[in-house]
Amino acid sequence: MSRLFLLVLAAIAAMIGLAAPASAQSVQRVKCESWNYQPASCPAYNVAEARLVEHKAGNCLQGRDWRYDQRGIYVFNGCRAVFEVRSYGAGGYPGAGYPGGGYQGNVIRCESRDYRNQRCPANTSGGVRLQRVIGSSPCREGQTWGWDRSGVWVSNGCRAEFVVNGGYIGGGNPGGGYGRTIECNSRNYQPARCSVNVGNGVDIVTVLGGECIRGRSWGWDRNSIWVNDGCRARFRVY
Repeated sequence: MSRLFLLVLAAIAAMIGLAAPASAQSVQRVKCESWNYQPASCPAYNVAEARLVEHKAGNCLQGRDWRYDQRGIYVFNGCRAVFEVRSYGAGGYPGAGYPGGGYQGNVIRCESRDYRNQRCPANTSGGVRLQRVIGSSPCREGQTWGWDRSGVWVSNGCRAEFVVNGGYIGGGNPGGGYGRTIECNSRNYQPARCSVNVGNGVDIVTVLGGECIRGRSWGWDRNSIWVNDGCRARFRVY
């Protein structure tokens, strides 16, 4: 067997070896939509990277109106878009300790049918967040839905799926502000900004006064929560 032939075989083997890791990566398109300014999450497997490729509605600014972590895409404030998601196969991406982590848990459905109050028992020791509104009635935390130690409650026609967590894992340092509760008040209908380190998101715990609608009378960025139009509330920061 000639030396030239052996060199060619070696070069081909090296090229195959270099290409192998890329074959473990897959690309898919995921549509994720925040309807009625409610947050929504769209699962994807072992996400390594995501980018917006087709804008449908809302501002969709990364870090404010949409973000991603290992488990999927998250949209807020009316952002509706299609995202290109690059994922790694099993073993190709960090696990729960990845800094983009956060809460994980079970999804439950709780429905206020015929506008009646409804309570859905669940383990809420790690918190609750709204994942998807099912019906046409708005679901506003502290007004038409909420939670306590025994479960989730809904009223006034709110029908939705909720992520119910059994505990905090993954990204963020619990001592750095994650999972804490902060009060922010728009007094005399004046805008206000409350400084806080936001890791993965913010939810309303209790409305103290006014009408608090995400994206209109309250919102957040990485460094603070803002309120206006008389919204006064307690917020949980993740």
